[in-house]
Amino acid sequence: MKRKDSLIKGTIILAVAAFVARFLGIAQMVPLQNMMDDDGISWFKQAYNIYGILLMIATAGIPTAISKLISERNALRNIQESYKIFRAAVYFAIVSGILSAILLFFGAERYTQFSNNPDALWAVRAIAPALFIFPLIAILRGVFQGNQMMLPGALSQIVEQILRVFPAIIIASLLLYTYQVDMRWVAAGAAFGGVTGAVGAIGVMSYFYFKYRHQLFPPDKLKLRRQKPVMSYKDIYKTIFKTSIPITIVSILVPTIYFIDSTLTIRLLSDQLGLHKSEEMLGILTGRAQSLAGLPPILAIALSLSIVPIISTAYTQGKLDEVRDKAAQALRLSILSGMPLILWICISAFPLNTSLFTDADGSYVIILSTIAALFQIVMMTAAAILMGLGKTYLSVRFVVFGIIIKLLLSVLLSPFIGIYGIVLATLCCFLVVMWLNIHALKKIVHFQLLGARWKNFIAACSITAVIGFMILGLGYMFMDTSLHYRIDYFIHATLIGVCMSVTYVISLIVCRAITQDDMASFPAIAQKITRPLFRLAAR
Repeated sequence: MKRKDSLIKGTIILAVAAFVARFLGIAQMVPLQNMMDDDGISWFKQAYNIYGILLMIATAGIPTAISKLISERNALRNIQESYKIFRAAVYFAIVSGILSAILLFFGAERYTQFSNNPDALWAVRAIAPALFIFPLIAILRGVFQGNQMMLPGALSQIVEQILRVFPAIIIASLLLYTYQVDMRWVAAGAAFGGVTGAVGAIGVMSYFYFKYRHQLFPPDKLKLRRQKPVMSYKDIYKTIFKTSIPITIVSILVPTIYFIDSTLTIRLLSDQLGLHKSEEMLGILTGRAQSLAGLPPILAIALSLSIVPIISTAYTQGKLDEVRDKAAQALRLSILSGMPLILWICISAFPLNTSLFTDADGSYVIILSTIAALFQIVMMTAAAILMGLGKTYLSVRFVVFGIIIKLLLSVLLSPFIGIYGIVLATLCCFLVVMWLNIHALKKIVHFQLLGARWKNFIAACSITAVIGFMILGLGYMFMDTSLHYRIDYFIHATLIGVCMSVTYVISLIVCRAITQDDMASFPAIAQKITRPLFRLAAR
């Protein structure tokens, strides 16, 4: 395995892993939703949302902090300090994992009572043991990312999802169909898949660490007489927490929004809709809308992980031109890659929803959540660049402001427009934080995103949307839904996606929204495929 992956290669590795993980996550939701319905899904997803926020707190942003600190020490060739930082992080991961798992297990009852969803109790407790393991997984991923080696973390993510998804479905099926237990225990069995996934992930990361530990921390450099003083553990922890706490606050924005939705949705809607219908709405929001809306930000998440050490290293070495170019490249990639998925999900929401989740309930919730994902994409990428520049404190302020907006608008809008008020509050939160991040970034790094090509990009998106709507209409005209309606809807949604993908790539090139120079940093196969299109556009 190479010592470093480039921004494009590292991002592609992480994006493929994230896409596989997200695809498996959606694949998991389909049978689980059919088994448990939307109210059962609300218990299952509530467990994962509280688990997600506690996991972020347990690791305290340390993976990204470790990635940043180790990349800086490697740039200064201070391997001894890199290794000591890693050891300090491992100690913290073990302690925080034990404490957070105990907190989640024994605090589950109070939390589910507060959220007015007590049926989720055992689902929350079932996933708690995963918190013993996951902080250590996160530390090991951070070490490899700090060395710009993305493959181990990507493979561990895929293995984690495989060993989370299939055991969850198998356990839930056995409990429901063989033992015929209460649905609350079925949700708990599905949630336990998080534990089996964590065991698989730690196995993969341990394998790669022991295989490449001499490459990460060369023994000859560790045994050299110290040329420079190495920080004490006390100073290391102070540095880690000083770096990681702001990163944590920035990183938990999306998990916090999911946590707010899981905690408050039933409380906000039960007076209007009743308890059972409110649980169904929560299941639609968390099980359907958030699952599908999580697809477009995949590349932005990958960029957020791979861009921090690269920007940090270039900034530490004073290479400001490289910082500017990488920042612009990362933002362009995130927008260009996320837009076709956003267009596809929004246009094919009804057939997609029906084929995956048995009916079209909540399709407009999916559309609104997916539009919000556009702002989330830019927000996450800009925040990651600010982290790499050491300006995380700016994003911290913006995130706190965004969470306040989310809470206020959820409370103010939900009495009037129900579940749409809760989703609209999320959209406004992402929009405001995105604008603040970009505004702050432009003051530090004077970059051009698309420049004069914005009109070309909008034209390419418009052509793609028109093609999508045409195929949507034609599908409804000629589709026979009398027999296997879910298969028909799935084929319909897939056909829309394929045609829109091809149209999008061709439109970007023909409308000159991207140039051949933009493709120079992409893999050779992508350049080879698009070269004839550029020649055609030039004519």
